[in-house]
Amino acid sequence: MDPICVNFAVSWIPRPGSALARFGAGWTGWCADRGDAEVSQELRAIAKGRKGVPGSISRHGLHAHIKSPFALDDDSDVASVQEAIASVARTTAPITLPRMEVTVFDGRVVMALAQPDPAVTRLVCAVASVVDPHLETPAYADEPDMGVSHPALRDWGSCDMSVIERFHIPLTDRLELGVAYQVVADLRAILDPILTAEVSLADLALVGDPGDGQPWRLLERYQLTGSPGRDRTASARTRSGTGITGKQFGAHISGFNSLIA
Repeated sequence: MDPICVNFAVSWIPRPGSALARFGAGWTGWCADRGDAEVSQELRAIAKGRKGVPGSISRHGLHAHIKSPFALDDDSDVASVQEAIASVARTTAPITLPRMEVTVFDGRVVMALAQPDPAVTRLVCAVASVVDPHLETPAYADEPDMGVSHPALRDWGSCDMSVIERFHIPLTDRLELGVAYQVVADLRAILDPILTAEVSLADLALVGDPGDGQPWRLLERYQLTGSPGRDRTASARTRSGTGITGKQFGAHISGFNSLIA
């Protein structure tokens, strides 16, 4: 077992250089794409000493999980997962996302889709179907800040449409509701102009956790090169991967309750 990474995830990470990527690096203090730190004092001033703002996402950078953190079983290696993800990317067309909004979900401030998107649902289901056969059993306790509070939402292998129809980008840890509302108001002033622009989910990112509390790293991007009803066979890899395995917990999110209009 290669010790380079102990966990993996499949995520959507905004493209480098985009306004959303620049916000994410400044807010979280970490750019997984470049593998370096970048803190915006202006954005961090919003934290105002509030615990959990931005919180544990500082180790991840800005992202939306397509497949929550996982470890490979003893019979699998990362090369098989890389090919599985690439196979999905070859047959999936880029997705223009519905408008995202800053809101509160499960006590966390998040960016969420303003409405469900069936194409996102299909993509999440497709990734789960090819990655899950390689995984260990979930171990939720390993990353408490990344989990969802209700046990019924921890259905890591299901593709129930009602469970995973919407994805989200976490912006904080779980907060007191009043504090969460305040952070939403502060962030909306910054993010609303950014989120008026069209956002495309044009690739999948395989990210890895080096362990020992180190930040997560981007290992490989997979361009979505498919078109409706047509299997594209060209390789979808855009970066070289590494043969590495790790330790897992998985969680699928069951919809959103937008607490702020």
